[in-house]
Amino acid sequence: MNNMEYSKNQRKWLVYGHQESQFILKSNKFRTPRVDEISSDTPSFFLALTIA
Repeated sequence: MNNMEYSKNQRKWLVYGHQESQFILKSNKFRTPRVDEISSDTPSFFLALTIA
């Protein structure tokens, strides 16, 4: 998955590839984070995910 990057300025993940976007949407391996996993210093992949 080379078509993804984390933007520090926007504080979110950017997904550029259509195939990667479809994989993420169809996968059951991605889940919402637990409260103890969320912090201001460590962005959550799922919450920060932006599908381009």
